[in-house]
Amino acid sequence: FKVRVVDLNDVGENIKFLLAEEYRDNGNNARAIFIMSTYGEGAPTENAKLFVDALSFKAGYENKAIYEFDAEDSAEEKKSEENDSKLLKGLNYAVFGLGDRGYPHYNTAGKFVDWALSKVGSERITDLGLGNSGGDLEGDFETWKDNHLWPSLKQRYIDSSRATEGKDTSDLEIPDCHYDVEYLQKSDAIVEADRVSPNDVPASAKHYFTAVDCPVTASRELRSSGSGSTLHTEIDISKSKDLTKYKTADNLCVLPVNDQKVVEALANALSFDLDSVFRIKAAYGYEDNYSVPFPTPCTVRECLSRYCDLTIAPGRSNLKQLATYAKDPSDRSA
Repeated sequence: FKVRVVDLNDVGENIKFLLAEEYRDNGNNARAIFIMSTYGEGAPTENAKLFVDALSFKAGYENKAIYEFDAEDSAEEKKSEENDSKLLKGLNYAVFGLGDRGYPHYNTAGKFVDWALSKVGSERITDLGLGNSGGDLEGDFETWKDNHLWPSLKQRYIDSSRATEGKDTSDLEIPDCHYDVEYLQKSDAIVEADRVSPNDVPASAKHYFTAVDCPVTASRELRSSGSGSTLHTEIDISKSKDLTKYKTADNLCVLPVNDQKVVEALANALSFDLDSVFRIKAAYGYEDNYSVPFPTPCTVRECLSRYCDLTIAPGRSNLKQLATYAKDPSDRSA
């Protein structure tokens, strides 16, 4: 399958964008897999809000917030004059929801989008999948992908006579790297990152290009006893023009910096020079599919400090990628 990642913020209210000609197959059908996260008290994330609102309107679900939606009561459809049961006819879809069972409105966004798409003419490829971030979120996704999504995709779209079985893990080859690393001459001058078009930055990395350094001016514990911790933290945003518009109850994304002891330990283990300066660019042959993972040029220290998670155990998908570099066959198949 040829896949393209689309931010729902780019779809917005124009939900027929999902039926664009370039996304259709030879049977004139379009396919989409929605990864829907539930935010706060049962709401869609900010980038999905316009899409969900428009979909809600066209599905005939009016005058109620989606956190009030109950999939078990979906037979009681909310009809309206705007209900369009053929709006997305020709779209085959699947939905995986991201939520937390610790909240009362568990996975509402995923449940609602799965229901609403079926009411505007779309055809469901497989059952709704639900992931619980309070448990094993990646495990939930892997189970859904392996037991529901892939079998349904293969049955619907792949000719069994042309299907190939996956390779034995012991025979895995090291994949091509889409990036080239160019080391630059060291300098005492401040290293300035290249200017990059927003179109060349994946949604998952955009925050690296807009983040600003703000000092923590105060931090104190609010709990006098008992388990847990609640910190009162004050951050000085006065020198950042983009953040001076921040108001009470607005959202603030904090990008932590790794402990320098951890950074130095990893650099020593890998024989990295933390003061080396490098630039990442597209490898030969991958120029058309190049996306920038983080701002460069930068030092190795800055890369390991700001852009790598060095303290959490790697997930299943990361381990599968790393397995191809293992020399011991038992490590590859572990």
